[in-house]
Amino acid sequence: MYKLDTKLYALVLEYAKDFENLTDEKAIGLWSDNMSIEKELVNAQIALEIPLIE
Repeated sequence: MYKLDTKLYALVLEYAKDFENLTDEKAIGLWSDNMSIEKELVNAQIALEIPLIE
């Protein structure tokens, strides 16, 4: 779970750092990365039987 939180934090930092130079293509890439991480988090929550937060 810690590794996933770290990935998400790194993604937020990358987005914040590059915000002024963000292109549509890069924004889509960041969104895709975010969705992948969220999917991993949900799978980890299900595997650990942690209640999902909506």
